[in-house]
Amino acid sequence: MFLGYQENNGVEFIASVSKTRGELENNLFVKYTRIEESDEDWQLIDGSWRVGGLTTEELSAQKRSERDTMLRSTDVYMLPDFPISDEERELYRQYRQYLRDFPAIEGFPEIGVMSFKEWQQWIGD
Repeated sequence: MFLGYQENNGVEFIASVSKTRGELENNLFVKYTRIEESDEDWQLIDGSWRVGGLTTEELSAQKRSERDTMLRSTDVYMLPDFPISDEERELYRQYRQYLRDFPAIEGFPEIGVMSFKEWQQWIGD
């Protein structure tokens, strides 16, 4: 990515982001004071350029949605007539508590939601 800066009353601000330097240099409407290359992944979202794509709020909502899907997928194990042992049901109950507590875990929302098998391995360590 290339960032084109334009000076405005002594203050620089990002005026444009482009995949190639040529796109910025050929812009007839903006005269950049500086063009520099960036390794960051800039994306245009809701009219604003952002590094990495999602805001913290958007990433949090995405992770909560993943968590909610996993909670729904384990609902059946909580039914009293579902054919699993009491020990297995207790494991699923604990896993579901992990899912409910997930947004409070250190590193949220950057960390991933563990599947039941991943969680079992994690608690087994």
